[in-house]
Amino acid sequence: MTSRSLGHRAPLLWVLLPLMAGLIAAKLQWLPFSPVVSALTGVACIAAALHWKRAWTFGLIAGVFLSGAAYYDLSRDRLTDWDTLPPREIHVTLNVDRVFPAQADMRSISGLGQITATDTHLTELVGQRVYFSLTPKPGETPPLRSAQLELTGVLQSLPRDPTMDTFEGYLANQGINFKLNRARITGGTTRASAYHRFCDTALRRFNAILGHGIGAHDKESDVLRAMLLGQQQELSDEQKGEFRESGTMH
Repeated sequence: MTSRSLGHRAPLLWVLLPLMAGLIAAKLQWLPFSPVVSALTGVACIAAALHWKRAWTFGLIAGVFLSGAAYYDLSRDRLTDWDTLPPREIHVTLNVDRVFPAQADMRSISGLGQITATDTHLTELVGQRVYFSLTPKPGETPPLRSAQLELTGVLQSLPRDPTMDTFEGYLANQGINFKLNRARITGGTTRASAYHRFCDTALRRFNAILGHGIGAHDKESDVLRAMLLGQQQELSDEQKGEFRESGTMH
């Protein structure tokens, strides 16, 4: 019986390993040329691999590697000119993608969103995902996911490759390129969809049910909510230890 090579046993490695290497090289800025050049060169290498049997291995690996590098840069969609610009105040319309749980001792509300409209001289920002932090006026309800907000705030570019164990590193992994700080609602707002309003109402109801009868034990009730509703981000370090000891895997 003829033995089969590793390449036949694991054909996906021919694509997976060069693709991962290309993503890493682009993230570490090892490639001196633009993502468009990487994409075109990658396509040319793959085309050569399909028509030139003697060099198919090199062509395939090089093509997938360059395609991975191009994909990383194009998916990040960074506006490099903004890296050298100082923070500036802008007016934008923002579609809310996520709202972080509010801390008890903080008045501001933060989350992630996507710019859908802005001033005419800043149209290049449309489509950019941003982290926002806003302070609502007295009586204003916190925004929900899918809501549209007209905001005025200070826009600041994030570093291209921040340290991974920082909050900026988390934002970079989420595809966020900008922070919108000290934002305030200055125009009309569009309510969240009926589905997300229903989810918010249900979550508030479940929170109230889980806290019924144990109001004097706030720490334990928070751990219970984390176990049943997955609200781990609201736990303190001590509560996270109790959560892990419970054996719950979320």
